[in-house]
Amino acid sequence: MTEKTNGTKKRRIEPKYVVLLACWSVWFVNFLVRMSVPVMLPSIQLEFDITYLELGLMMSALTFGYAVSQIPSGLIADRTKKKYVIVPGMVLFSIAMFAGALSNTSMVLILMLLTAGLGLGTYYPAATSLIAAWFDRGERGRAFGIHETASSVGSVAGPLLGGYLVFAFGWREGFTVLLLPGLLAIPIIWYLGKEPEIDLSGLKKEKIVLNPILLPTAVYTLLIMGWMAFTTFLPSYLTDVGYSDFQAGIMFGLMPLVSVASMPLAGHYSDKFGRKKVIITLLTISSPLALLVTFIQHWVPLVLMFILIGMTMFAAYPVVIALISDKIPASNRAGTFGFVNAIGMLFASTTPTGVGHLIDIASYRIAFLTISIMVLAAAITMLRVKKPDES
Repeated sequence: MTEKTNGTKKRRIEPKYVVLLACWSVWFVNFLVRMSVPVMLPSIQLEFDITYLELGLMMSALTFGYAVSQIPSGLIADRTKKKYVIVPGMVLFSIAMFAGALSNTSMVLILMLLTAGLGLGTYYPAATSLIAAWFDRGERGRAFGIHETASSVGSVAGPLLGGYLVFAFGWREGFTVLLLPGLLAIPIIWYLGKEPEIDLSGLKKEKIVLNPILLPTAVYTLLIMGWMAFTTFLPSYLTDVGYSDFQAGIMFGLMPLVSVASMPLAGHYSDKFGRKKVIITLLTISSPLALLVTFIQHWVPLVLMFILIGMTMFAAYPVVIALISDKIPASNRAGTFGFVNAIGMLFASTTPTGVGHLIDIASYRIAFLTISIMVLAAAITMLRVKKPDES
């Protein structure tokens, strides 16, 4: 878009890209916080003298709260402006982080992390609905791909920030610092997260129809289950075979780093060639890679393997989200996205426990074979998903 000023043309950013940037910023904050907290857990464990079970409950509380708030926040977002849902959530998150920093027992901290998760969970269904409203079907793959790079950047920056805060100040001060990005995100989404000027009055009578999204939801859930299990235990596997924590962290960080480029690229190709072809291709390639990691110990092929996983497994996520957005009416997008993400996150929150048990009773190879099967099952399920013109 351009406008003339004193005989010259002045370029203006299209409103939809301003909204996308605003959403990207808040999604980055979301992941920055969620990926900073795990690095602080050892320091928390030392102060409260708690078991690994209680430590696990802290992350489960954050994830569970995040999952539980998806459906109600999505339903509310379908009936009001999206910022009216996202902003209160960020306020709740900020209050919970401040209260968490003052916690005098581990149970109080668990409760505060649960509350923080409830606040963070209001973002995703509202934001994905907002992005889908601004971008038509032929642009959504690329738009969601760009949006999801925020999760990749946050996944890289979060552990670095969390580690620095614990080292320099302590976990309590770290929690206090982490509420600041949430506060900064509030004016960004309030002033820049505008709704498109379209008439949805004729759409408000539509009912939520789950049948068209059941198979895509299954694909999404299987992918998230495999992703969460793989990313949870990959660092411990690398240290188990002889790499230092620092080396394991560097190699792990390659995957989200590569996905900063691969996510929008995969989204673009899905706009051009279709969601189904791209998703099946990415999942089919990434499935054996998760298992092959356990057959390789030299750092050079491992690095190449992690780059490929960042280009495939990580890149498939925004394309699946774009696929789901194609299959739901505009009036119910937020509620439907909330349903899908809640189902995926609830199942995914149980996966690390099951896969961890497999490592205890069998081996890393058996556990990673299970992860590989999850991703392959997602690809097979995708074969049964109909294209838009087949629906």
